[in-house]
Amino acid sequence: MRINGHVKDAYEKESSKNIAVLLYEINESYTDSIIYKEVPTYLANTLDSILFDISNIKAGKYQLLALKDKNSNNRFDPYEDKIGFLTDPITIPTDSTFVLSLFKENAALMVKRPIEKKIGKVIFGYKGKVEGLTIELLTPTPNGFQSILQKEKEKDTLNYWFTPFEVDSLQFKLSKDTWEEEHTVMLRTSKKDSLSLTAGIKNTLHPRDTFYIESNLPMVTLDPSKIIVTDKDTLEVPFKAILNATKTKLSFEFKRTRNNAYQFDLLPNAVKGIFGKENDTLQYKIKTKDIETYGVLELQFKNDKKRNILIDLLEEKGELVTQKAINKSENLVFKDLNPTTYQLRIIVDKNKNNQWDTGDFLNKTQPEGIYYYPLLMKLKANWTINEVIDIDAISF
Repeated sequence: MRINGHVKDAYEKESSKNIAVLLYEINESYTDSIIYKEVPTYLANTLDSILFDISNIKAGKYQLLALKDKNSNNRFDPYEDKIGFLTDPITIPTDSTFVLSLFKENAALMVKRPIEKKIGKVIFGYKGKVEGLTIELLTPTPNGFQSILQKEKEKDTLNYWFTPFEVDSLQFKLSKDTWEEEHTVMLRTSKKDSLSLTAGIKNTLHPRDTFYIESNLPMVTLDPSKIIVTDKDTLEVPFKAILNATKTKLSFEFKRTRNNAYQFDLLPNAVKGIFGKENDTLQYKIKTKDIETYGVLELQFKNDKKRNILIDLLEEKGELVTQKAINKSENLVFKDLNPTTYQLRIIVDKNKNNQWDTGDFLNKTQPEGIYYYPLLMKLKANWTINEVIDIDAISF
């Protein structure tokens, strides 16, 4: 007896290859936790395709799942592996063909031992879902002490910045929900970061974007009177400067016009970093383009079933341009689009939280459905493309 089917990715457009497909016999000793500890009863691999076939299976009841198995140990590691599973057990023999959707779980939080990276900087590496984690400094601090917790971009790392003071070690308490633990960090390094500011947007400012400056250190003070914004006619432009919560990003709100150029001059001491260092004279230049430079997509979505849907507009390589939510039939207009090729990712937002939610094996929860609309829309400058998308006809 045998089973077959294929494996797809629950979120990505392209499916991975070399996926392990596992069958665990459901008998008196079976529990769902077995997939973390023991190898399966039967095993196959998709190799260089997305198809699988398992033969010579004895009759019985089984849990079928697939793993993108990073460690190649045929056990599920929620911190490293993607998993796909059937919600209900299968019974052998069967004539059914199976489809498994791979996804990455939101694994339970695991925090690594914190270390001092530089003077005034302690890093907390972690795995899993970090939202809701609280880090409290237990060590007594002097007057004027400041600290900022910042999540590092594209890394599973939290940076704890603080104003240095005379102490040999720092004591931290970490907590989330009912879990907590304490850590001591010895302070030994003599290395220290200096303040560095860089433009987050260079050359062209898109109508959807906001110009901002990024800092490698938290900016603890800001003096807008020492910042001057001018247009291509050297006229001063009123602006509002806004620091984000971690004080590492300085955004500028101002009334911009088409086909213009803007210069941002930061005079000395406009910003001060957490270690007391202030900026030198800095200058950044950007420009805006004519409306004819861009194109428009006018998309009519038929959603008579009134499902909660997220519409992701993607560039051809998968980069997200913008996202909009609908819960009925609706016409959406996407303006000021760069001339390139676009595609749509359509998500069923079952819990109405305006984001795609992954699955969970132990809770037998499948990820929310995703459909990549097959039409590629090749948009040129000063063009408008019209399309009708029938969401009701899509099988997620």
